[in-house]
Amino acid sequence: MIDALYIHIPFCNQICTYCDFSKIYYANQARHEYITQLHRELALLLPEARPLRTVYFGGGTPSSMDLEELEYLFSAINPFIGENTECTFEANPESLTFAKLEFLRQAGVNRLSIGVQTFDEERLQLLGRTHSRSDVERCISDAKRAGFTNINIDFIYALPKQTLADLQKDISHFLDLEVTHISTYALIVEPHTVFGIGAKQGWFSETDEELQFVMYSYVQEALQEAGYEHYEVSNFAKPGFESRHNLTYWNADEYYGIGLGAHGYIAGVRYGNTRSINKYIAMLEQGERPLVAEERLSQQAQMEEFVFLGLRKREGIDPAEFGRRFNTPFEEIYGDIVARFIATEKLEVVGGYIRLAQEGIFVSNEVLQAFLLD
Repeated sequence: MIDALYIHIPFCNQICTYCDFSKIYYANQARHEYITQLHRELALLLPEARPLRTVYFGGGTPSSMDLEELEYLFSAINPFIGENTECTFEANPESLTFAKLEFLRQAGVNRLSIGVQTFDEERLQLLGRTHSRSDVERCISDAKRAGFTNINIDFIYALPKQTLADLQKDISHFLDLEVTHISTYALIVEPHTVFGIGAKQGWFSETDEELQFVMYSYVQEALQEAGYEHYEVSNFAKPGFESRHNLTYWNADEYYGIGLGAHGYIAGVRYGNTRSINKYIAMLEQGERPLVAEERLSQQAQMEEFVFLGLRKREGIDPAEFGRRFNTPFEEIYGDIVARFIATEKLEVVGGYIRLAQEGIFVSNEVLQAFLLD
């Protein structure tokens, strides 16, 4: 039974220079109408309400909505949030007021994911962020005062002209916040973003790979020394605070996805919704799901995804689980490839699980490519 739900809220008060997610300006759209269509899409996918294991509000910036909009949104979502549901809500510091925090806590949200990215004021402006360090500190303090004990912060490194010393200052500030989870990402320049256009025009350049490796290694060391477990390539958590929803993805499990540009995985079919808000609203008004892509995965594709996604976890992949899912011994399909990368110290076996070795983490794309079966 599918027990995970992703809900996309595309509205943003500001479009960041690096962001390639489906998003639209908050002030220019019929937000009430969009939420109405979210209700309809949810009813098409899940006609019978039941508590789920995880519910995740992503964006965009869900916290850009006002209290009235949040109340309307949760009027449809509340039946899917039970006592044991991990319910995550993404937010930006400048738009997450104490009143919103109180409402979210009462509505069943028990995990916050706050987009901080950096404490460097100049780089915040370069990223298109509108918050300050004091906004972050106020936001985290308010969240704890409202009763939140499970808080993630998003952090980006390898920013333009960032030095290792700059990174070390950022990590120190993050650790001072005493949150339970940190998601860390090297800046990736996507083609259709401001940075992507800048790279084509020659006024923007990425951090070189050698420095990125040094930075990534430092992040690993500093966070693990501070008591965070490195449970996925880009994610660190205090024991017991791993993201249950994101583990759904990394375990290659099925999940529902609703909203503009959202993706889901149901009955072996991966699907994607339209990124056009006008089409999204029009299709649902006609009683149609707002799909623009559907792909039924072959067993081979499912095997590949199981390996690709599973190797993101520091625990790695379980050959026994592979055998149960696909009725095929893991060694029969991938034994030679695993042996080759164990020999070059890019993979290792720990407790029966196959995982990326330390030498393989930073060159994981090279390793993963080898698991393509064609």
